[in-house]
Amino acid sequence: MYAYYLQRGHSLEKLINLPYVEKYFYFEAMNHSIEEENERYEKMFGGK
Repeated sequence: MYAYYLQRGHSLEKLINLPYVEKYFYFEAMNHSIEEENERYEKMFGGK
């Protein structure tokens, strides 16, 4: 998760110091974003 958000401009210190609930939110938002990106690639290249 840290690498994902560091690449998007968040600071490591901010990410490390997030409360548990916010870390969970960031994690789920990351997963949602990755799933959407995978769906776009499947549509473009004829996945599964």
